[in-house]
Amino acid sequence: LDKAMDLGDGLRERKEEGEEATGPLVAKLNDSIKYFEGTGLVNQAGLQRMRVVKLSYLLERYLMSYSDRDAIAVEMKNTVAEFEAAFATLKAASFSKGEGASGAAREIDGMWQAYSKALSQAVASNDSYHGQLTALVDKHAPAVIEAANGLTKLIAAHAKESARRGIWLMAASVVVCAVFSVFFIWMAKTHMIAPLLRIRETVDSLTSGDLTGRADVKIGFAGWDIKDEIAGLGVSVDAMAGQMSGMIGRITETAGMLSSA
Repeated sequence: LDKAMDLGDGLRERKEEGEEATGPLVAKLNDSIKYFEGTGLVNQAGLQRMRVVKLSYLLERYLMSYSDRDAIAVEMKNTVAEFEAAFATLKAASFSKGEGASGAAREIDGMWQAYSKALSQAVASNDSYHGQLTALVDKHAPAVIEAANGLTKLIAAHAKESARRGIWLMAASVVVCAVFSVFFIWMAKTHMIAPLLRIRETVDSLTSGDLTGRADVKIGFAGWDIKDEIAGLGVSVDAMAGQMSGMIGRITETAGMLSSA
């Protein structure tokens, strides 16, 4: 692609050189017609400028054409041959027309050489440019497309693998959350709900007159006894039950002694 861009820049430069050389050459050819007035060569001298204008037009068509470039190239070649054949005749005749005519012929000859060189270079640059474009389309573009397809497949495979890992990670997260949920439910039931239920049952027994019941709350985890508020409440209820049992026992004993006296 860089080479094609460089060739395109070179083509533009050659085209500009040809355009810059056209105007002065046409003007000089137009000025040289006066040396052949009154002779059979005047029409030939007038046709020379038309041939240069025609070549510039054909060059423009050649640079922009894709389908009929070969035909245009043949027409350009024929026009160049016509110009050079006519100019050879006019140049030979100019030596008999004086120094002005021969000097103009030599000047036109130099300008024509520069113009025809710019014309040939523009055609060669255009052929190289279009050849590089053809190579890009026929060879490099398919390779780029193939590489892009390969990259797309690689990205798709990577995305698929990433999605698979994401699904596994999500599943693992769900499992971990479920395990922790079960663990916390078990902890709540074992260390909170069950002790509170035992304390409630003990209090219900006390209110119904059974002073023998005890909550006996013991909360532990991994071999360690946990002394939290619930365990403290169980101890307090058991202590209260013991005190009530002792107090009623003493009252019963006193009542017995009084009745026997």
